[in-house]
Amino acid sequence: MVLINSTLSAYPSYQMQCFEFPKSVLDEFDKLQRDFWWQKDNPKKEFYPKAWDDIRTSKVSSGIGIRDPYKVNMSLLAKLAWRMLKNPEDLWVKILRGKYFPRAHPFHKNKDYEISWIWHSIRSGLQIIKENCIWQVGDGRSIHVTLDNWIPDVGTLSNWHNEDIKFVSDLITVEGGWNIDLIDSIFQPRIANKIKSVHLS
Repeated sequence: MVLINSTLSAYPSYQMQCFEFPKSVLDEFDKLQRDFWWQKDNPKKEFYPKAWDDIRTSKVSSGIGIRDPYKVNMSLLAKLAWRMLKNPEDLWVKILRGKYFPRAHPFHKNKDYEISWIWHSIRSGLQIIKENCIWQVGDGRSIHVTLDNWIPDVGTLSNWHNEDIKFVSDLITVEGGWNIDLIDSIFQPRIANKIKSVHLS
């Protein structure tokens, strides 16, 4: 286990911090770990008392702690994407923003045109963050009603459409409170109640 975690699973980690590896490559990394663990080059050792998926789980979950290459790759890309969100004034972030999202939030889907491998990889990390976080509404000016996750226990409203309502700020009155009548008229009761329960700060 020490040899696997210190060599086989560690040597591609530098590249995994920047690039999303093809699944076939990650499967090959996993195969190298599995074959080494089971000593498949030794025909006398062909005995597998436990499933590889069980061995590969974390120690907290009663596994051995050998890392899954796919999860390692995705977690490192999510970390890189988080750095980009938290440090918008860094030079590398300014370069990416100038090329790929000059007038939009990086969470929002960009047009389908040819993009670099590194930006494609960061977008994979952004997707993980987007699926596991929720916006604090505030004034709602930068939160897109359908593209962002801002309603607790609801997720994105990808199937909801209204040409007049684009940002969450369109649902807030000039006094800084929810426009109750508007919300009740355009959303289903369950979603409307969830929205009205969100605290505006």
